[in-house]
Amino acid sequence: MDLDTAETPTVGSLMLLDTARETEIGLGVNYPYPPQSAGQCMISSGYAFTLNTTVNAPLTLSIPATVLLNTFIKDYNLQYEPQIEEFNSTTTLDMTCTISAIMDKSYGKYSHTDT
Repeated sequence: MDLDTAETPTVGSLMLLDTARETEIGLGVNYPYPPQSAGQCMISSGYAFTLNTTVNAPLTLSIPATVLLNTFIKDYNLQYEPQIEEFNSTTTLDMTCTISAIMDKSYGKYSHTDT
């Protein structure tokens, strides 16, 4: 599903997790999913319902570049004088993945309100 063509904009969270490392240090021991391969993603059952999508379907996330870049500017800019100005552009970053699993529980990986 291409979120750009969805009837209503859908807002969500993008999380990048090193589940293998988390398992090594004792986090998420009940997490049943293996590490994802390149191009794979998992979504919550709530988002799957909202997007009317299923496992093995493509999912395209269109993220305004300003959101990502301004976050970095605000968080990592404090040491520089003069401060770097905020980035302002209409550029979007498109990321496409194949849904490998639809998660019905958070297993502590994200807020329970996201399911």
